[in-house]
Amino acid sequence: MALLICCTRHEPAEKHAHFPCETIPAMKSPPPQKNGDFKDNEGTLLEPLDISAFGMLSPDKTAFEPLASYSPQAPVQQPPAPPWVTLREKGSEQSYRPVIRPPTAMLTILDDGEASDGETIRLRDQTTLIGRFEGKITLPHDPLVSARHAEIVRDGDKPPYRWLLRDLQSTNGTFVQCTKTILRPGRILILGSRRFTLQQPQKQSQSSMHMASTPGSGTGTLLFEDAQHALPRDEAWPSLVETTTSDARLEFPLQRPSLAVGLPGYGNDIELNDPTIAHHHARIFRDAHGVWHIEAIPSKNGVWVQVEAICLAKKTRFQCGEQRFLFVSSDAIG
Repeated sequence: MALLICCTRHEPAEKHAHFPCETIPAMKSPPPQKNGDFKDNEGTLLEPLDISAFGMLSPDKTAFEPLASYSPQAPVQQPPAPPWVTLREKGSEQSYRPVIRPPTAMLTILDDGEASDGETIRLRDQTTLIGRFEGKITLPHDPLVSARHAEIVRDGDKPPYRWLLRDLQSTNGTFVQCTKTILRPGRILILGSRRFTLQQPQKQSQSSMHMASTPGSGTGTLLFEDAQHALPRDEAWPSLVETTTSDARLEFPLQRPSLAVGLPGYGNDIELNDPTIAHHHARIFRDAHGVWHIEAIPSKNGVWVQVEAICLAKKTRFQCGEQRFLFVSSDAIG
């Protein structure tokens, strides 16, 4: 088929002339497509799918016109899935994750009074230093932060990676919010706005104990207040002692296997009159092996324990000085 184009030049009537017609070969139309010619995800590396497989753009329109061979009544028949393919629900595919480079974690410098909002920093370096004057994260306005206070380290050169938090022998320590931990002598806890530690009773000799004489018996009776010191050291009752040097420091003898911690007036064994303490804040108990534990009860401010080095969980809150942080690993993002 050829397209015939006639060109006519308009001249005055006395000089009217005709020019011969010019024959232009017509463009060949693409062969009609057959159902099944196109497959999903078909293409080459770094090359997108050919959109002409799904329609042709008209010069005078902005929408795609369907191919003549396409028929809604005749859907494309997909080949059956190979037997080794596991069928999954639509939308159950996993998010893309890098497999060569190390993962990226996020660290949020929490705003005052917030548990998740603040300034967020991506951790791409193997080591991130936190300090008052040195490091990637500096807190010059916090006098309780040491010059080099703590660091976050990405451990490992291949998956699975670990993230570690290390205290750099800071003056005031590094603390992690916990749900349950062992109480050890000298290990500092933060409950509300106060700091406590477990203090074991001092071992006393028999001669230093006060003996009350019993008339006519010729023997002495051990007074009740000295009785616990006469027990073996692992059976004596320790005390929860505030770490302040003030004369008004708090001290709570742990004289039963389980004690509740919270505000006064709510049936707690250890009462802390502190606005940042919940009605029922924590529970302190001794297990069958004589080891003391503290377990947090869900509250706004929680229980914080001093650490020297710890493997960070997917989501971990920690504190340097009076600044609190939220660490989120790449596994918990998205």
